Amino acid sequence: MMYRMKLVRDKIDLNFISFYGHTAPHKNKSNSFVSDESYTLFYDKQSKGIFKGTPKDMSTSKFMLIFLIVYPTMNYFPNDVIPYDNPLALYILGLIAIVFSLAFGLHLSLTSYKEVRTISLSEEEWQSYLEKGNKFYIRQLVVIIILLLCAISCIVCLAIFQSKWWLFGSIGISIFLGTMSTICTKTRYLLYRNQLDVVLDLHEGQMHKR
Repeated sequence: MMYRMKLVRDKIDLNFISFYGHTAPHKNKSNSFVSDESYTLFYDKQSKGIFKGTPKDMSTSKFMLIFLIVYPTMNYFPNDVIPYDNPLALYILGLIAIVFSLAFGLHLSLTSYKEVRTISLSEEEWQSYLEKGNKFYIRQLVVIIILLLCAISCIVCLAIFQSKWWLFGSIGISIFLGTMSTICTKTRYLLYRNQLDVVLDLHEGQMHKR
């Protein structure tokens, strides 16, 4: 596929709605979780253009460092500071943990790209990418609903079994859920319905009309 690119920024914001992702197989980077050829396509609500984001590298050593920091912190977290004897306070704590974890997950998704470029697509290429992305849209919504129910269930289990690991489980699920939160936006739904105007070439103003 041939298209012209221009580097425009090194991060994305809430105006960028992902609709298609490509995960390329690893070649010479066996110690990395991310291939240089992997990418995500975004629709920008402001410019109505299409952008391509290249994810940052996540090496095995970085992952192990995070694990060695997070796991001992969770392991030595005192279980008796959780207000098990006050159900209202416990559920408020759970709600706050879920909300902040969702926000943190969203922040991670917005800062996980090392570069974002504008791309110029033909009408056929645009329709092809949109069709491929839409095939996973409903599945993604189902996964999001399941994960949200799991996060809430962990808080209920926290009250029943009184173990801090249920709280951490809810936090972990919510962080992952936060990375997918832009899928639940009205803009993504309108893309799914193909009801948005899209500028296929920001340089020339070529537009796909809904």
